[in-house]
Amino acid sequence: MGQQTHIYGYIEASDAEIQQIAEIVSQFDFDDVYPFRNCFSNPVKSYRVHTIAYADSHKMSDRCEWKEWTKRFEYLLSMLPFSSAKTRYEPADNSSFESVFYFNQNGEIIKLSTLDRLTAKRAICEERLSQLTADEKASHLLDWWSLDENDKEYHTIGPRVQMKLLNLDEPDDANDPIYIPLLLVALLKQLHGVTNAYLERRLNESNPAEHTVVGVIEPMMPCPCCDYLTLETKTGFEICPLCKWEYTGEDENAYSGPNHITLKEGREALARKLIKSDQWLYPVRSD
Repeated sequence: MGQQTHIYGYIEASDAEIQQIAEIVSQFDFDDVYPFRNCFSNPVKSYRVHTIAYADSHKMSDRCEWKEWTKRFEYLLSMLPFSSAKTRYEPADNSSFESVFYFNQNGEIIKLSTLDRLTAKRAICEERLSQLTADEKASHLLDWWSLDENDKEYHTIGPRVQMKLLNLDEPDDANDPIYIPLLLVALLKQLHGVTNAYLERRLNESNPAEHTVVGVIEPMMPCPCCDYLTLETKTGFEICPLCKWEYTGEDENAYSGPNHITLKEGREALARKLIKSDQWLYPVRSD
């Protein structure tokens, strides 16, 4: 598993500081091969500042290895009197990216991160996965245990998990690391269609940096009850994660068995109740 991943960026400093930075970098305890080897150039004079550039390529299996590289890079930065720096993580297939900017303000390092939606969602899900109990993991796995080759997610979980799905009626040990790909599928699905602002809030809660998430929100259908874009289709009995209305396709005046009221009554009840905490989690219908 894993794919080629490019990491590159720069460190900038003033004329007065660049030689000290170059000396510290030259004496830093780099790894011989992986993950944090010396890929830094000699200082180059540019407009008003000196720049040390770097670029490297690794076979990374997940974001944990990128986080380890970033940790080492930030440790190096903490030793340097730099003015600004940037690092970028970019898989070779261009499926995702993360750019992190660092600014040194009188010894305090300010960190700003820009991520695409997929990278942001993966970061949130990995954090959430580390907090799940065994029972919660088992519940997520059971929800997805009917996954088969007709589902696109089936082809992302790897052959070992696929064999488990084929040969077992239910997961044997929810804490087994073999199930991590399937658990991530389950957690990622919960973030399908949410706003970039919501992803930024989640990232900022768990990571000491200001995050900006970019990318187009996945197309979703409006819930007939709350009007938020929360449904992937209107062909099944999908439940809105916000107002909990189960879509059944009936006329607004027809009684809905799963919801125990009519759609019109559901809208009236929702208007009185409102959705307070996460009403901006999903986009709302604009027409």
